[in-house]
Amino acid sequence: MRVRRLPGRPRPVDPGVHRLLPLVAHGRARHQPARRHGFWRAGGGHRRGGDPRGGDGRDHGTARPAARSGRARGRPRRGAPGPRASRRLGPGGTAALRGALHGRPHGRGHPRRVRGAGVRAVAIANPRAGLAAQRAIRAVETAKPGRWPELKLWTTSGPGQARELARTAVEEGFEVVLAVGGDGTANEVAGGLLGSQVALGVVPAGSGNGLARTLRIPLDAGRALRELASAVTRRMDVGRINGRPFLNVGGAGFDAAVGQAFHARALLGGRRGVMNYARIAFAMSWTYRCGGFTLEAGKHRFEGGAWLVAFVNGRQYGGAAVIAPGARLDDGLLEVVVIEQATPFEIMAAAPRLYLGGLERFRRYRRLPASQAVLSGPEPFPHHLDGEPGGPATRLEVSIEPKALNVLVPRPTAEDPLGPFGSA
Repeated sequence: MRVRRLPGRPRPVDPGVHRLLPLVAHGRARHQPARRHGFWRAGGGHRRGGDPRGGDGRDHGTARPAARSGRARGRPRRGAPGPRASRRLGPGGTAALRGALHGRPHGRGHPRRVRGAGVRAVAIANPRAGLAAQRAIRAVETAKPGRWPELKLWTTSGPGQARELARTAVEEGFEVVLAVGGDGTANEVAGGLLGSQVALGVVPAGSGNGLARTLRIPLDAGRALRELASAVTRRMDVGRINGRPFLNVGGAGFDAAVGQAFHARALLGGRRGVMNYARIAFAMSWTYRCGGFTLEAGKHRFEGGAWLVAFVNGRQYGGAAVIAPGARLDDGLLEVVVIEQATPFEIMAAAPRLYLGGLERFRRYRRLPASQAVLSGPEPFPHHLDGEPGGPATRLEVSIEPKALNVLVPRPTAEDPLGPFGSA
């Protein structure tokens, strides 16, 4: 007969053992669950629930954030993003921008978020645009790699070169081209991007920066780069005068004459800037003589003397001088603005309305929406495209190309129902 020995009574665990073994049977006294880090690295890199750093998910001595009191462990905060949302980079990264570039073809709606490498971008800068251009170039050179990891810088050496560099960027496969300068630089760069899907971004560094102001891009170059890193893309209309493109405003008359004098002074070494432009405009307003024009804009017709005839795609000349309040960049129409012949005193009295609002109530102001227009005069008259002199002409044929250019737009601007873009 076999005798079965009964197990002896278990002895109590020595207290010293607890100091040596921090982990005991699950659920009993002094149990400490395996530690895991509270933050997951954006962009993932882990699979099947593993640690994003590629380890086993356990704490190996690194610090972890303390849990907040009054909240159950593992319970997410109200409004906190889940694991999928946490991978979406906001203003500090390029995922939003990359998603916008590969979003819907018409550029509207919420852009897709695409994970992957940074966007290939090049900045084309005009170093002759003034002191602001030099500061903007330094901002590009010191841009944080986290926002623009593959940003290159090309500078121009003469008129027209920005257009050629933009075409080179398209051929070399860049996805974004930043125009660092004023409206003239943006005009040239856009001329090299038309017909492609490459997006134009505007880093304002000019005198007026009319397009950048319409898009509500910060005028500080560093802030503009941060804003554009998380921008969305929209398709904008592009105007043409005698076949040459313009993005913001083109026209003839007083504004063209002032622009011509402003550029001539700059070529002689004079300083640029909004204040110098305003001084020239004030001096010329007392001696300028209105020209006689014949305008046919769609079903509208005007004939007579006028201070200026402006073909407006954006909303303002620059320097916050709004010429066409409420104009849209994607409606397939130009706002043809006519300031009829008036005395210098009337013009000077109405000038503050450009900045304070109410210009449309000026009795010499006429606004004619149209997709095509023809302006002619008995004698050659000056005209401009985005502030750049176009030379004397006796006939201007004006048209609009709907949604011809991909442009980077700050998200608040794109989503504002009163902004320069129509609803998605």
